[in-house]
Amino acid sequence: MYIGNRKAGIRLVFVTGVAVGSVILAGCSGNAPKNSTASATSGNGGTSTAAPMSYAKGVPLDPGSGATCKKSNKNVSDMKIAFIPPASIYNYYLAIGAGLEAQAKVLGVGYTMLAPATDNVSIQLGMIQDAVTSGVDAIVMHTHDEAASAPVIKRAAAQGIDIVLVNSDIPKFPTPVNAVVGYKERVGDTLVGQYAVKAAAGKTMQVGILEGGPGYDSDERVGGFKAGIQGAANLTVVSSLNGKWNTVDGNQAATDMLQANPGIAMIFAANDYMALGAVQAANALGRSGVL
Repeated sequence: MYIGNRKAGIRLVFVTGVAVGSVILAGCSGNAPKNSTASATSGNGGTSTAAPMSYAKGVPLDPGSGATCKKSNKNVSDMKIAFIPPASIYNYYLAIGAGLEAQAKVLGVGYTMLAPATDNVSIQLGMIQDAVTSGVDAIVMHTHDEAASAPVIKRAAAQGIDIVLVNSDIPKFPTPVNAVVGYKERVGDTLVGQYAVKAAAGKTMQVGILEGGPGYDSDERVGGFKAGIQGAANLTVVSSLNGKWNTVDGNQAATDMLQANPGIAMIFAANDYMALGAVQAANALGRSGVL
């Protein structure tokens, strides 16, 4: 998805890896559907049919990363699924939850969403434990700290609960999971880096990077962007700070880097929330023209 917006001379560009480098990774499930159509509400309140979307075929997880999917003796209507995203402040995960809930209703499956109000791995781990105690059959989740969450997820899997990771392409999670559904983060953000080179149009620019919290997601996204600008002698990364995936901390990190490096003319953010924080920082400092 590409969204462009101009405000107070600040150009904000969102390029999500879902559109530019999508793939679905499957564990024990079959291949993903080749095409899908969906109805969408149009601006005048009517309904229009979306164009068919093509999805990549599922591929096996790396050896040792896939748990065995169990066969349940329960009726479908007796099964329970918990969705546990990093935080409820992220609209993206609320949309995933809405899709899960809608499908659960169709299948007659029990569904609940548990999420910290803000991005807090410790609270998220407690919620995973709560879901296990409540007797769920499957947990659909995303974590920003795979190392911290692995022991809790391992205990859940050991009790026969299926674990599905979303919004990631991590090929080998620290503990076995059943499936991963996501997109190639490094590939997507390599294309973002290549776009940045084109946007610079040969001009010499200092670049700031807003990383996410330490972990796989940040490593892949930042690594992809750096790969995309590699070889562009006119672009020089002069600052790279942790924006902690949210707007407030992204704003503070962007403010710090812009004040410490007045020559920064381009900022890459590892997600859109930190990008919004960077826009606010640039506006507050009167730094028009930052890409």
